[in-house]
Amino acid sequence: ASFLGTVHTLSNSAIGAGVLAIPFAVSAGGVGLAFCLFFVVVLTTWFSLHLFAAATLEVRRRGLPARGYEDIAFAAGGRMLGNFAKFQLVFSCVGAMIAFLILLRQLLWDVSSRWLDAEERIVWTSHATLTTALVLV
Repeated sequence: ASFLGTVHTLSNSAIGAGVLAIPFAVSAGGVGLAFCLFFVVVLTTWFSLHLFAAATLEVRRRGLPARGYEDIAFAAGGRMLGNFAKFQLVFSCVGAMIAFLILLRQLLWDVSSRWLDAEERIVWTSHATLTTALVLV
């Protein structure tokens, strides 16, 4: 994958469907609070990216590979921290997938209520959710 392809994929997954909730959040909390929260998010994002870039440069200066979080964690804390970073990334992805499946099941339940009775909906949403989970895995 090219660098631009990686940036594009990362941007799409990072932004995701959560961006659709921003207008509601701004209207519910007010423009002032939204501006303050956006400012805090920008600062923390900038700081974390700065730390990641500095760590990557330091690891590369030592002559070690720095392809991702696990390489930087390995260089900073050895094998145990590198394995912990790998575990944390997998755990985070699995958690996001479970949340997606829960939301999908609720959405399918709500949508199917228009044309199926309760018993058919249980079977239909269960099969659709299970099929989606198998495809994702």
